Amino acid sequence: MEKLPNHVSLYLEKIDVGDPELWTVVSGLAVNHIPIEETKDRLILLFCNDAPVQLEGGVMSSGEVLCAWG
Repeated sequence: MEKLPNHVSLYLEKIDVGDPELWTVVSGLAVNHIPIEETKDRLILLFCNDAPVQLEGGVMSSGEVLCAWG
């Protein structure tokens, strides 16, 4: 996971969903100030898009990450 360049509120993630290639997903987890180091090795709920969506700057996102911290 890394910060999406030029976006303070978005993370760019590579997620293993069982396909041969990792999925690229952009999430707004940084909006709530969740540090990257707290996201490592966490279980997530991933909504998978029917088709990837192209975001600003040409980045393709193939899903949406939902998470909860307890």
